[in-house]
Amino acid sequence: MPELPEVEVIRQGLAPRLVGRRFLAVHKGEKKLRRESSLLRLQRLVVGRRLTALKRRGKYLLFQLEGGATLVIHLGMTGRLLLWRATLVPLADGQVEDSGHKGCEPSPPFSLRAVEMAAAADDVELHKFLFPHVHLRFQVEGDFWLLYQDVRRFGQVLACAPGEVPEALGRMGREPFSRRVKPEWLLEMGRRRKCPLKNFLLDGRTITGIGNIYASEIMFAAQLSPTLPVSRLTLRDWQRIIMATRRILRLAIRRGGTTVNDYLNCEGKAGLFQFELMVYGRAGEPCKKCGALIERLVQAGRSTFYCPWCQKNQAIND
Repeated sequence: MPELPEVEVIRQGLAPRLVGRRFLAVHKGEKKLRRESSLLRLQRLVVGRRLTALKRRGKYLLFQLEGGATLVIHLGMTGRLLLWRATLVPLADGQVEDSGHKGCEPSPPFSLRAVEMAAAADDVELHKFLFPHVHLRFQVEGDFWLLYQDVRRFGQVLACAPGEVPEALGRMGREPFSRRVKPEWLLEMGRRRKCPLKNFLLDGRTITGIGNIYASEIMFAAQLSPTLPVSRLTLRDWQRIIMATRRILRLAIRRGGTTVNDYLNCEGKAGLFQFELMVYGRAGEPCKKCGALIERLVQAGRSTFYCPWCQKNQAIND
């Protein structure tokens, strides 16, 4: 699942290309997403409106439109937002037509050579090759198409009227980079909870945007066990967690995010932070710091990776 860094990388890639441009049309496929607005609602609230700002809240992208409406997108498990500019325009009915435009900038997640080879095929086959699992297509001024691609269809695409706030956004916690995230506040929040540290970090109602990959990396950097009850954490522990969280998330954004399975940015390119992971996905491999073997356990149905030597099950001051 794309986490905060991946969503922020997508936002940074789309914003300079799309802000100030108008949505001209929307095409919708037959298969439904986990949560989505109807085609009629998307046409009424999005089409014809200019994008005034593109913001992120946790793992959600907020396309703020003139008039106060907002297009809210969550990528779910396998969602991608691809910016396509090409002669072949993707249509919702599975066909393609020639718009007379030139070039493709940037491309979907396929090599240019592969696209050239596919161009020799008939139109229907070419469409299937270039745009598989694309469920929504937004035409934007400047010959751009914003494509929502999602194999598992766990994503969300919601058109919100002015003043309307999706329920999930209303329950979100504070952003990791917010000045309101302080050790004293986390210490107080942790005292009320009996859950392990890993579960606390994944609960977006306190700090939003942290997912499974970065939770494991943050706990390793802070030298804290994933099974440590948050009620036992000290002020110094929370200081370490805040510092590790911000450092790792910033570095992941600079590296373009983490591509383990599905994630690609809006240009169809993979991230590079996976090459800097210290524990995630490395069960049975030696720790890069101490040489002990990285272990894996399951918490709340999710895999957790940790070093049993570097992350002893105790608070820093114990």
